[in-house]
Amino acid sequence: MLRNGKFSEKIQLLLLPALLLLAGGCFGPRDLELTEKDSGKTFEVKTGSFITVTLPGNPTTGYQWQYASPVDRAVLGVCREAFLPPAMEDPPVVGRGGHYFYKFEVIAPGKAALNLKYARPWEKNTEPAKRFQVIFYCVGKAKNAPDDEDDRPTPRRDQFGNDIPRRID
Repeated sequence: MLRNGKFSEKIQLLLLPALLLLAGGCFGPRDLELTEKDSGKTFEVKTGSFITVTLPGNPTTGYQWQYASPVDRAVLGVCREAFLPPAMEDPPVVGRGGHYFYKFEVIAPGKAALNLKYARPWEKNTEPAKRFQVIFYCVGKAKNAPDDEDDRPTPRRDQFGNDIPRRID
């Protein structure tokens, strides 16, 4: 069964991809995928990671997921917002809902809240049918932040693009 160690080599070859997959979560930023059940929670996320939010909805009823308050775009960059209809069925079901999809990139450290409401846009003074609220504590170095050795002052230029020398006191 263990002739010339070939059996153990096969086990190692089978286990290696699984171990690499598990270890992949230990290195670098991880993406965070949220659904309606995550509402009310707080998350710590690293800069450079992505956050996706998928919420069920049916725009044929007039209800839409929309921002209840602005997102701090200095901390979270908005990558995509879309409604994803269900896959085509045979026969198609008229008025069937799908999912609202939001994707954000964590671009700087800080605290950011995501507040969404499921409401009809024309009903201004009514309570929304649903809410989705999460708070993100973003940690790490800001995306495209200068390195410590890159702390040179930005050159000052006049209206013609010529450098203006700085006074050294």
